[in-house]
Amino acid sequence: MLTMRNALRLLVPLLVTAALAGSTLKARASTLVVMTLPDLVQRADAIFVGRVVTSSSFERGPRIFTVHRILVERPVSKGLLKAGETVDLLTEGGRGERWSQVVLGEAVLKPGEESLFFVARSGDRFFSVGMAQGVYPVIRDPGKGTELIQPARISARLVGTTPGGMADAAPWLREPRPLEEVIEAIRALLERKP
Repeated sequence: MLTMRNALRLLVPLLVTAALAGSTLKARASTLVVMTLPDLVQRADAIFVGRVVTSSSFERGPRIFTVHRILVERPVSKGLLKAGETVDLLTEGGRGERWSQVVLGEAVLKPGEESLFFVARSGDRFFSVGMAQGVYPVIRDPGKGTELIQPARISARLVGTTPGGMADAAPWLREPRPLEEVIEAIRALLERKP
């Protein structure tokens, strides 16, 4: 027979588990269609090397967003942005007042980090093209001192890159490449962009 005491013994662990599970919400964005370098260039309103200055999250209903203020250090595409300007890049997920939210496949940015950004504009805010596929961290080669871009940090699977259909990185950047080499390739694609 189920007594009140036995019911509470069963219910309390379930409530505690539910409360702990709800402290970090995961949105569903775990599979992305792979974007090639031409895809990124075609969809981007601006391409630049920049540094994250600040990051600030806010809640909107059950969702959390983060606004990253990015200092444009070196524009790659012409026109929209100039060196020294700052832009607000909006990403899904972040740390709210009551919980954190992780959106698999979204770019994860930290203040102080330098990256190559492919962004699309909507009003006064920017979004990374292809979520994490539009942000490539810049590192220095300790042996040569040259700048390299690393494969994007993607917490999702990419579809359409291998005969099996899944991959962990875009085929055009499976290992670090010299930043200058990538910028030259981007500029060549920009010359052909309608």
